[in-house]
Amino acid sequence: MLIPIIVRIDGTDYRGELNDSETAAAVAAALPLQGATSRWGDEYYWSTGD
Repeated sequence: MLIPIIVRIDGTDYRGELNDSETAAAVAAALPLQGATSRWGDEYYWSTGD
């Protein structure tokens, strides 16, 4: 079962889905997450400090 999520970057919401995996379930359980964002081309990267 896919898990719907919203990622907010600089006030803009992006809708996405987490797949049906143990890693996705762990990410969903840790939400909401915050961190500093870096952009490289059309991709965004961030660290939550963990």
